[in-house]
Amino acid sequence: MSLYGCELWLLGNEQINDLCVAWRKILRRIWGLPFKSHCYLLPLLSQCLPLADEICRRSLNFIKVCYNNDSSLVRAVTKYCLHFGRHSSIIGHNLLFCLQLYECNSDDIINGRVNGIINNFVFKSFEECQLQTACFVRELLLLRENSLFLPDTNLSRDELEQLIDVVSTC
Repeated sequence: MSLYGCELWLLGNEQINDLCVAWRKILRRIWGLPFKSHCYLLPLLSQCLPLADEICRRSLNFIKVCYNNDSSLVRAVTKYCLHFGRHSSIIGHNLLFCLQLYECNSDDIINGRVNGIINNFVFKSFEECQLQTACFVRELLLLRENSLFLPDTNLSRDELEQLIDVVSTC
């Protein structure tokens, strides 16, 4: 997906939430899911991070690259923003926002694996029943689109639609 420049967006801004809501609506429409289907299903069905977490991941990777950059000027500006600028700089604000959100410390981000930190946080939040529901919904969607064939299954498209509606909203 193209989110060019999102690394410098101010995380926590309400407009990012508005974008995430629109993104979830679009995914539901593309997959033909009911409007009221659970939000937790969408990242599991798409096998990617929720949009807000993807934006945070990109921002943290940007901060990490700047902090460890070959250019002494880039490193100095980044360190100043993180250690002194804090909320008055976008970089400092975004790091603090993510540290609180993902319950980690700055060493985890600067010296660790940002992708692993966020993936672990996001995917640990799902319960086993949610994972199973997402797998079932995925199979129903594949059946509906004739991308999956199960022998001895005589469900009509309307019956599959009804099953998808029930399973994805309950």
